[in-house]
Amino acid sequence: MKTDELKGLILKALETEQTPDSFMQELEEAGVTYTFSNDFSGAVLNRIFGESTVRIAESEFFSNMRLVFNRVALTGIAAIILLLISILLGQGTLSIDSILGIGDIETDSIISLMTGY
Repeated sequence: MKTDELKGLILKALETEQTPDSFMQELEEAGVTYTFSNDFSGAVLNRIFGESTVRIAESEFFSNMRLVFNRVALTGIAAIILLLISILLGQGTLSIDSILGIGDIETDSIISLMTGY
């Protein structure tokens, strides 16, 4: 049955206030059936969970993760460079003490500050 014929039957049923049972019988007489083939559920499940769908989803996931990682990594590298420049300008050197923020403190002072003695 063509789409136009089916639309006509539905509109006719709405205009004449037909009962649902008589409308269903008229549709069946016109050749419209509401049965699925034997392998319908298997075909639907294969379409949903097929290998191609899973592969596309996995490749899309990995490409999105790569994009996010690149953005985070570049931002982190820029922050580290800015931190090192600020330490260099503030302390005048890039020693391990200046990076840790203890450039002006001597070792004995650090021990006394940490232990409280």
